[in-house]
Amino acid sequence: MAKFKKLFRPKIKKQLPLRLVLTLPVVLQICAFISILGWLSLVNSQTAVNEIVNQLQKEISSRVEERTKTYTKIPYLFMKIHSSAVKTGELDLEDFPKFQRYLWEQVQLYDSVPFIYYANEQGEFLGVEKKEDGTGILWILDKPKIPRLTFYQLNKEGKKGDFIESKEYDPRTRPWYQSVIKNVSKKQSGRIGEPIWSPIYADIRRPILVSSLMVPIYTETENIQGILATDLSLVSLSGFLRDLDISKSGKGEVFIVDDSGKLFATSGEELPFKVTVNGIERINAINSRNPLIRETTKYLLDNFGNFFAINRDKSLKISIEEEKHFVEVNHIKTEGDWELLIVVVQPESDFLEEINQNTQGTIRLLILALVAAVILGYFTTRSITQPIQNLSQVSQEIANGKLDQHLKIFWIKELAILAQSFNQMIEQLRESFTTLKNTNEELEQRVEERTKELRISEEKFSTAFRSTHHAITIKRLEDQRYIEVNESFLKLTNYTLEEVINSTVDDLNLSPSFSEDDLLNLLEKKE
Repeated sequence: MAKFKKLFRPKIKKQLPLRLVLTLPVVLQICAFISILGWLSLVNSQTAVNEIVNQLQKEISSRVEERTKTYTKIPYLFMKIHSSAVKTGELDLEDFPKFQRYLWEQVQLYDSVPFIYYANEQGEFLGVEKKEDGTGILWILDKPKIPRLTFYQLNKEGKKGDFIESKEYDPRTRPWYQSVIKNVSKKQSGRIGEPIWSPIYADIRRPILVSSLMVPIYTETENIQGILATDLSLVSLSGFLRDLDISKSGKGEVFIVDDSGKLFATSGEELPFKVTVNGIERINAINSRNPLIRETTKYLLDNFGNFFAINRDKSLKISIEEEKHFVEVNHIKTEGDWELLIVVVQPESDFLEEINQNTQGTIRLLILALVAAVILGYFTTRSITQPIQNLSQVSQEIANGKLDQHLKIFWIKELAILAQSFNQMIEQLRESFTTLKNTNEELEQRVEERTKELRISEEKFSTAFRSTHHAITIKRLEDQRYIEVNESFLKLTNYTLEEVINSTVDDLNLSPSFSEDDLLNLLEKKE
């Protein structure tokens, strides 16, 4: 039995549980797969967001470009129409009452042309302005000898109403008028010249900057008769930019600069000009209070030298106040040969929030998939390892000599075959041990009987050995030394037992010719 136990208990090195061996590789593979999938998802999300940002910024730039060009083109076309009316004689610029009604009708047509006016070489001035509530303001100076520009309310029908105020004013000294005088060489043959944009200047009535689109009217002798004009307010364009949905966080910015580097319009609270003690001054983009405008401008100037070295659209990514921003730069040319740069700035965080949400959602799904896979793997592994554990336990019991074991037949085919084979082996072992036990019992009984017979024989021999009057000795074959002698031998030789044991015949000085027969005869004589 000890040998049998030793057979089933070989030396065992450090080993791992089968459940761990089966589960760990699967879990590691799933973790690796999920990690790669998560990384690819993040990279693809970043790529997709970059593409979306690029498309969005181009769309915003395109809308701003379209609006800016429309903002300058409509007044241009509008003034061409008025020029034709003057040229055909349909419009009499010197008939102020009739001309006033005409102007009122015209400002109702387009929101982008809310103010039309006319000034002549005599110093007269007539203008009609439409307000947002549908009413208007009449600007009139019809007595040049008293150079005061008077303002009146106009109702929704364009009829003159209450007096508002009057200012000392001579239109011939204004920047817009002077710019035409300096460019008289640009006139066409005939009475009507080409529309001309004036430099940007301060409005006399409102603290805003405007640029006038002017059509010079000439006399038959090609001298200036007067100027028909409309104003483009930079504030209005900034208002359009503010209405654009640029950034979810409200931290984005769209701004337009001209070829001098000055702000033309912005989507922020900062206006493209400032009011100082010296009047209204335009703001250089590099000096803007808005950090997005200022830092973006600095980056463009540092990397391109000047704005208009950027001769094609640029998509950039820059850091402003330790935060990444996407920048789209678009160079456009409007009516009147204005060269402008549209710059769209959007913080990366606006889009990272969506990326992070998508990434977190992906990670949650991947973790859920991992947990589900681990749980499924655990129960699958358990269904495999449990029968094997039972088999291991049964084998241990058998190794400990407990053969009254039986394995259940498992639902897995291979394990079922193994269980059946193991049960057959157990039965064979049980039968073998039963046979061995019976054989051992039979052998033990035989040994016991033989031992008993030997003991009886030994007792008989011992009695005969001790009690006989014949001298009897027992020697070792290899060295002929005595190992046992009886009393008759001791009496015959007069030696003690201690002297005889382990001695030879020579040691005892017994004659070699002194045979056992001689000893017997000697003993008989003594008797």
